[in-house]
Amino acid sequence: MKDDYLTIEFDSEVIECPCGSGKKPKKCCGEMKPRTYSISMDKRNYYESDGISFNKEGSLMRNVGGELLPIIGQTTLSYGYNRPKGKKILLSGNANGDFLMDAESVLQDYDNLFAIDTNTKSINGNDISVSVVVHAYVEKTGQGFDLNFVAMKAFEFWNVSGSPERLGWYVMINALMSNEAHQHKHTGIIVDSDLNSLESINLQHECVLNDLLLPESYKLIYASSDLSSNGANKLIKYCDKRANEVLEYIRENPSEDNLLLSEVYPCEYFRQWQFNE
Repeated sequence: MKDDYLTIEFDSEVIECPCGSGKKPKKCCGEMKPRTYSISMDKRNYYESDGISFNKEGSLMRNVGGELLPIIGQTTLSYGYNRPKGKKILLSGNANGDFLMDAESVLQDYDNLFAIDTNTKSINGNDISVSVVVHAYVEKTGQGFDLNFVAMKAFEFWNVSGSPERLGWYVMINALMSNEAHQHKHTGIIVDSDLNSLESINLQHECVLNDLLLPESYKLIYASSDLSSNGANKLIKYCDKRANEVLEYIRENPSEDNLLLSEVYPCEYFRQWQFNE
């Protein structure tokens, strides 16, 4: 599949500090490494055009006979920076070519958008994992779009057999698929683990867990919690914070473990939390 795709990479200086101050990084939170953009696209964009370029709005286009036309097929944008031990990816997902140079473009094409993050801590001799799910709402505006979100649920797993992150995805996706309101919508799910497996899962070459293939209308998007200036990264950072809060509550309230269910998933115990906000 990768043989059918062309990848281009380039660096871009960070002009404004990611904290949102509007100042140059050097005069705010400190000098930052150049960001590296990696764009994978259908090779037909190379063979069936006179070149690839950006228009004045910063969108990626193909030049055909002097006319700028939209990119053919699906594009994937990865965004990060280089470091001695290897590239750090901050964001990676399918992107709308019309907005490709905006890191937020990986969020703009979805009817439904969710984020999930899983944290694990050892509490009283047990490895307890909590996956927090948020539902995001993207509203397009004249200057881009606004991103609002609400925390939905948390899944609590004790002593997971395998990957706690994958188990969290598995429970969430099954819940969405069982709800008619979410079954056939173009759905993006933001995660922060298994980056090297996401393309294979998105193409249905690899199962999420057990025999669950990701539905064709669903896509996994990678975002790191190391950055909070972009929408996807903010969502993961928020999930991370709420998961730690739930874990701390569990640590401080051990008497409530009588509410746990057993033999539900590949873990010792399971419990679901509902957020009221």
